[in-house]
Amino acid sequence: MDDPVHQVVTLLSREIGKPWTVGDLARLCNMSRATFARVFRQVLGQAPMQYLTDWRMTLARDLLRAQEATLDEIAVQVGYSSVYAFATAFRRHHGGPPRRWQRELTPGRPTN
Repeated sequence: MDDPVHQVVTLLSREIGKPWTVGDLARLCNMSRATFARVFRQVLGQAPMQYLTDWRMTLARDLLRAQEATLDEIAVQVGYSSVYAFATAFRRHHGGPPRRWQRELTPGRPTN
């Protein structure tokens, strides 16, 4: 993996809840937004914000599976300003709301 892209991916993993922009990430790499976006896509095969959304949804699925946090807590942990913004992103990414996905994953287990 290209070194600046690796550094950004590492930072995104550590600070997933921060409201990142492509501009923020490009500045960290001392690149223009366009150059950063092109290099990121070449290295990882997807745009930076798509990568971030995919990573956030992966973490959200893990948190939902664990059933140790409320939707509000999960939303904040994965970088959404509200449970509504999180649920909308989750629905768009997974085709259904987070609680339904959780119920279907673990039938018979109570949800919070």
